[in-house]
Amino acid sequence: MARLVLHSVRGFPVTDFAAHLPLELRVTGRLRSTVPGRYWFCEIQPAVVCALGEGVERDHIYPDLLSEDLGSVTVAAVVLTPAAGNRVLQSGIVDFPVHVAAVLDPAVKAAGQMDPERVGYLGCALVDDAEVAATSQTVVEQQVRALPTRW
Repeated sequence: MARLVLHSVRGFPVTDFAAHLPLELRVTGRLRSTVPGRYWFCEIQPAVVCALGEGVERDHIYPDLLSEDLGSVTVAAVVLTPAAGNRVLQSGIVDFPVHVAAVLDPAVKAAGQMDPERVGYLGCALVDDAEVAATSQTVVEQQVRALPTRW
């Protein structure tokens, strides 16, 4: 499982991140952490530009990710952790609940370590194995085409 589809984010309305869904993610690996939990680093393909809400602090966001007017942030990666502590990301998952955080500093990937100071929590989301999602979408499209055109 190297690719996931992220969809259905519920959480803090500090960005318009949910407006960009569904997003394809490339899982690049697990992150070490001093914070309890299992964390996976995932790149968004392609990156998305998200508007930031009025009250959002921007001083902890890596400057190159912010727009010139500070009104938006480029989100090129996220960190996922299963919503249930006894679950792991694996091949074949569908509607798998995770917590998702935007990576706000490229140093997270370089260090290979989850750092709560360098991510911004976006909320709870669902992810699917991208291969399963593609197959499911194909099946739905075939079923729709098979519907009668006249009632």
